[in-house]
Amino acid sequence: MENSEIREIWKKIIRYEELYEVSNLGRIKSISRKYHPNETILKQHEYGNYGHMMVILSKKNKHETLAVHRLVLESFIGLRPKNMECRHLDGNAKNNRLENLRWGTPKENCADKIAHGKQFKFDPKKSIGSNNIKAKLTEWMVRIIKKLLLDKNFNYKQISKLFNISICTIRDIDKNRTWRHIRG
Repeated sequence: MENSEIREIWKKIIRYEELYEVSNLGRIKSISRKYHPNETILKQHEYGNYGHMMVILSKKNKHETLAVHRLVLESFIGLRPKNMECRHLDGNAKNNRLENLRWGTPKENCADKIAHGKQFKFDPKKSIGSNNIKAKLTEWMVRIIKKLLLDKNFNYKQISKLFNISICTIRDIDKNRTWRHIRG
């Protein structure tokens, strides 16, 4: 069956039953009501490193940002089982169609990410220092930072501005929480 042939089915969102519905195609809409007579498809926003889609729902003047994939699974399959996560079977965090989502263990979810090239197997020897894909610094930059930390003329804030990184990163280097393998 082609995607264009899939019939859109709507279900009420748990805890927002009289206000919002979610579809098997991953869309969210507000339900028409007295002071809001038209149904409206809500705009979704990308969030996080993996690009998950989020939506803001309101109830009694309180706003809550929720993951679309979780709303789809909870409404169609049931509440999240203990120690389970949402899996995107095709590796695309923006594809929140019911057929693409499953509850699974963190291990299964991690295996999916590795299979789709979204995450790499952890190898301590390859993930140290600038080999870590999230590293913003190089080894020589850390050596300079460590030397500046020894110099009483520089504080965390000044060093963080020089390297365009957070004060917390400088503190972690100074306290040997990160970049321990580099000597000053």
